[in-house]
Amino acid sequence: MENKTSQTIEKHALITSGERVLIAFSGGADSVALLHVLKALGYEVYGAHINHMIRGEEALRDEWFCVDMCRELGVPLMVYKKNCPQYASMHMLTMEEAARKLRYEALENAMETFACQKIATAHTQNDNLETMLMRLIRGTSSYGLRGIDIERGHIIRPLLEVSRDDIETYVKKHGLDYMDDSTNKDMTYLRNRVRHMLLPELETSYNPNIRERLMRLSENLKTDADYFRQEVKDSFDKFAESFGENTVVISKEAAKELHPAILERLIRYCVSIITGDGKDFDQVHTMIVKDLFEKPSGKKVNLTKGIAAANSFDDVVIYKEKPSISEEVTLSLGDFVQVGDTESFISLTDSQPISKESFINTCTHVFICDKMVDNVIVRGRTDGDIINKPCGKTVKLKDFLIERRIPAFMRDNIYVVAHDDAVVMVCSPVDYAAPADTSLGSSKNYIALWRKNGYKN
Repeated sequence: MENKTSQTIEKHALITSGERVLIAFSGGADSVALLHVLKALGYEVYGAHINHMIRGEEALRDEWFCVDMCRELGVPLMVYKKNCPQYASMHMLTMEEAARKLRYEALENAMETFACQKIATAHTQNDNLETMLMRLIRGTSSYGLRGIDIERGHIIRPLLEVSRDDIETYVKKHGLDYMDDSTNKDMTYLRNRVRHMLLPELETSYNPNIRERLMRLSENLKTDADYFRQEVKDSFDKFAESFGENTVVISKEAAKELHPAILERLIRYCVSIITGDGKDFDQVHTMIVKDLFEKPSGKKVNLTKGIAAANSFDDVVIYKEKPSISEEVTLSLGDFVQVGDTESFISLTDSQPISKESFINTCTHVFICDKMVDNVIVRGRTDGDIINKPCGKTVKLKDFLIERRIPAFMRDNIYVVAHDDAVVMVCSPVDYAAPADTSLGSSKNYIALWRKNGYKN
């Protein structure tokens, strides 16, 4: 097993010289073998153990076992207690989903604390096969059917080409103790049914070489995924753009020029930019978004976990929904305030704002108003708002935003500046100031719109 693990690390360049590796250490046979073999291969290793508070005394037993083993091997260890049942109930997740989320949050924290560069999990070849079958049963694409990736960012799986038989042989050879998790025999979990019932039945009744066949399929699909990944990135550069962390825009030209296989993958890639991993976004959601390319502008669909998509003029927009703006901020002379969670700022001064390139915030628009100002408010757009255009014509703010091609889903999240109940400024993404009253004399105040690392439009 040492040779297999070493070859896997070298072949996939999982760990480079001098990197610290954090082991996700449960105390089971797989993680014990991983900790021991990486230490034997000379890597600088650290441990993190998560007690999910599911198994009572058994979980405490595992925790103390991990503490004792790491002390014996001289491996620094961090222990986390996470109330998984409570978290699952509060966030309406399955126990497996909640445990996974809490586990990776703890691992990220431990990695930062120990200044590690990689997190190593003890997923094996068997875990990969089980995952493939589970996804096939639940429904998946060819990308999902590839199984577990050997590397995902800074998370690595050095044992992914090692079988569970190899693990058992290794721990027995080195006389290593480990803990058995009683939930691994609980048949209410799909993974356990696949492990203990489905795979053995497939081997016995259908194909004694089913594991080797599935591994070959996994390798072939991962090769295909590598090719498609590059195609999708090239397509994203050509047809799509992200705006912050919560919005991605895809040009409708993508539907005309791209093969459906690339377009569908591009959609999933755009979702992953917003969600971090694209988890819970399946083929059904992909097809819903794909259909939007043929729908009229203004059509919106809700997808999953706060993600929505909308047909907006020449684009399809995928975004994380935000609640409509409800707060109001009243400005006083001398104030300089941030506009919600945007990168815009509003100031109220009695002198002309001066913008310099060296400023981190650039003044983009100015509205000149009467000297006596006590009712300048920054708030969200409301029905009935009107604004003056440069030509002097007064129009509904809604019509003004449509003219500026601001999609419907963004209009309720636009901030405005109101003076004497009239909208005089519109903030990101429009950045507009109404023309000032030319009858004003020298007695003036200035409402200024600033943009972080700003621009003029």
